[in-house]
Amino acid sequence: MFGSMTKKSTPVDFPVFSLAFADDDSTTRCKLYVGGGGGPNKSGVKNAVVVYDVDPSELELRQAGDIQFSKQDDACMSLDVVRQEDKTFVVAGVNASQELIQAGDNKNFRLYTRTATDPDKTITQDTKTAVFELVNSVQTVTGKKAEHYQRVARSSSDGSMLVTGTTDGKLHLWKFPSLTEHRPSMTINEEIFDADFDSKSKWLVFVTPKQCQVISIEDGKVAFQISNPATSSGSPCEFRGCRFGRQDTAKYLYLIINEKSRKKSFVGQWRTDTWEMVRKRQIGKKPVTAFTMSPDGEKMAVGISDLSVVVLSANSLNVQCRVLNAHSFPVTSVAFSPDGGVLASGSADSSVHLVLLPKRSSLPSAPTMALMVILLLILFVLLYIREAQEL
Repeated sequence: MFGSMTKKSTPVDFPVFSLAFADDDSTTRCKLYVGGGGGPNKSGVKNAVVVYDVDPSELELRQAGDIQFSKQDDACMSLDVVRQEDKTFVVAGVNASQELIQAGDNKNFRLYTRTATDPDKTITQDTKTAVFELVNSVQTVTGKKAEHYQRVARSSSDGSMLVTGTTDGKLHLWKFPSLTEHRPSMTINEEIFDADFDSKSKWLVFVTPKQCQVISIEDGKVAFQISNPATSSGSPCEFRGCRFGRQDTAKYLYLIINEKSRKKSFVGQWRTDTWEMVRKRQIGKKPVTAFTMSPDGEKMAVGISDLSVVVLSANSLNVQCRVLNAHSFPVTSVAFSPDGGVLASGSADSSVHLVLLPKRSSLPSAPTMALMVILLLILFVLLYIREAQEL
């Protein structure tokens, strides 16, 4: 467990539905991209992606640019930031106006690049406004129902591919940044809740409420799948999130599972060489609403519908900290900073909550603890034998 933590909540100008961190080579800070909005309305609540400089020492957010969408557009519901050499790309899932949706011209998947900083729009003495340019847009939501949107946008670790998933069951695998299809799109019978690449870009995993599939990127064959999840007692469940591990945990797949009764939520860990479950832990007594993995693969974080945010060890699945009442509405998105030291959460309550975490747990890992116990037992036995021989 972590000790006392520094945390801070910051109001923003719109309901938050998506978050993404990125490195900032020019400063010691990192940048947090916050996506959301009020949707197509006349309420005055903007639809935007706002970029903030994050000061980890004080958990301050200083605005450093934005991408604003039309009042007729929807809110930004999915978001990712991809760094390639000296370029920063922002991918956003934003439905077009109702008229364009009905016309079948909903170019909802939008690709921007950060081109420069504008010296005439200084927000603080050490922060300047980034300028973004729309470089491409494609359609991933093909239906004409305005309630459907792109829920998932996630890049591979090397930035060469990107997957999108929609609430009307369309899964696209794109070459990046060209946004040409890497493989033919898939149509699933349910909404796609989450998707992820493994660290070697060998597999793609996605989950819908009723199924999890791991697909070979090379040939498109299904390597592993689970349908109709349930607890050991037979209680029906639904998948909510999926991530492959990173670095030391790269050999594992993690799945978030909610009971349909909304009474419990779980995280499960599977080996990717045998596809056998290693362990499962209950996370909370309410459904998980958001899920992420730290870049170093050591920690996971979930938002729960009881308004809490929970950090777990990716090795043991044990809870490391639990932040109660992080928001006044359920969490919609969670994200770790590039070094894993800051956890951000967003909500439709128009706030971003930041928590400062230890970069590494102060406690030894479970395997290290076990090795220490064994060594102490061996030392005790040797001392006992030595004393017995001297008698």
